[in-house]
Amino acid sequence: MHIWQYDWRYADIMSLLRSEYVLWHKDDETPFKDQLQAFRQQLDETETVILANGYEGYQWTNGKPWAYVEDSIDEDSKVEVTDKNTQILLKAQELRDELTSVLLPAFKKLEQAATTTEAVTVLYQLLTTLGLDQSVIYWRDVAAEEGDVETARRQEQVWSEFIRLLDEYIYIFGDKYFDWETFMMLLHTGFEQTHYNLAPSTLDELTITGMDSVRYLPKKITFAVGLTQGVMPRNIDETGLLTDDERELFSNQLDSGRFLAPTTGQLQSVEPFVFYQLLMSATEHLYLSCAVSKDGKEQLVSNFVQRLLKHYELEEIEGSVNRQNRLEQGDFVVPFELFTTLLLKMRENKFKEKDEIDFLWKLIPHLLKADAAFSANYHALLASVFRLNVASKLPLSLAQELYGNQLNLSTSQIETYYKDPFSHFLQYGLRLKERQEFELSPANTGEYFHEFFDQFIKELKCSWIIFKRLNVRAKSWLLKKKSSIE
Repeated sequence: MHIWQYDWRYADIMSLLRSEYVLWHKDDETPFKDQLQAFRQQLDETETVILANGYEGYQWTNGKPWAYVEDSIDEDSKVEVTDKNTQILLKAQELRDELTSVLLPAFKKLEQAATTTEAVTVLYQLLTTLGLDQSVIYWRDVAAEEGDVETARRQEQVWSEFIRLLDEYIYIFGDKYFDWETFMMLLHTGFEQTHYNLAPSTLDELTITGMDSVRYLPKKITFAVGLTQGVMPRNIDETGLLTDDERELFSNQLDSGRFLAPTTGQLQSVEPFVFYQLLMSATEHLYLSCAVSKDGKEQLVSNFVQRLLKHYELEEIEGSVNRQNRLEQGDFVVPFELFTTLLLKMRENKFKEKDEIDFLWKLIPHLLKADAAFSANYHALLASVFRLNVASKLPLSLAQELYGNQLNLSTSQIETYYKDPFSHFLQYGLRLKERQEFELSPANTGEYFHEFFDQFIKELKCSWIIFKRLNVRAKSWLLKKKSSIE
């Protein structure tokens, strides 16, 4: 709705289109994924045209044709209107017309709406015409296919919550005059207070909480991190207005039912109980860990953990060493560990003879190659290790498509090729360059003034008005009228 409020600003238009919730669903025959890809390409090309000419405001709604001429690659190249530029321009105008044909009638109906029921009905019809409801279903299905159950459920819940808020708003303000600011304020408030359902309880669940929290039930496995001195138990300093002695003195003078905040000694006495809660937080496995250093400084293990190790004669394991030993023995927890370790080993064994390579690291590639689930990743890893980045010739058909059948090379192009052939390929083959952005340069300013006054004088002649006979007020009025029309 910012497009309506702020008169078709570039940022608002692109924010709507880049959301990928509107206008990309054309038909039910073409796969949604292909439609979305085509829409992204069209939107990128449309944005190129918009940036090059600074199109916004009335230039979106006046129905006049747009223009687009691609900048030349360098000072020696000529600017040509190619079929490609024409197609880009046609796609940009097609998207503009499609968007305005939907939004402009809806905006007009919103302005004419007499009651809240009419306005909300128009808004709902606008969103369904833009395809928002179908896009929500598509992105829900995409998230579900990727295993992101929470995002998939949230897509549905957001749309359901939006419909519920519209129903409640109509129930309360149905016959009253529609106020846009009130509607948006209540809509934002409603979404802020919405609680989304989490993933089903049948799935694995991870809870992250502080060690002093008592608002959680014991879990099967608990990982307690950062158990160093100063953290468990905490170093509690006197930071309040009163010292501990003053707190004890004043506390003795207070009536029953009145009390001050606890002293540092009282807070410190709770720390053993907090550690006890931590020990009781797991039903099957409990892992206690801490970093041996932080910012280059050595850290000491918590006194509580040291007592536990000593009393029960538990083994203390250095995590980094244990992990490295585990990986060397081929004991991997997740595929990421497998492939990162294999990458290092492949680089290490790249120039070794087969007899010099450990049997384990010859066996693992063989197993991955034969496994359908890991074969593709293995071959990608293999290509990254042994592929040599050697420049090769372009196929004839591709070279003709990029450069044409006849080369008209300038001196600067030839110099660029001999300095760096790859840069020449990027600039003159792929024709890569930064997006052309509209800016009001001194040269453009002069052209605009000349064009404006040329049209102004022609209109005066057609109207048989002699400019020098007009007074200052009449001249100012005519100029303002002409500039507002332009």
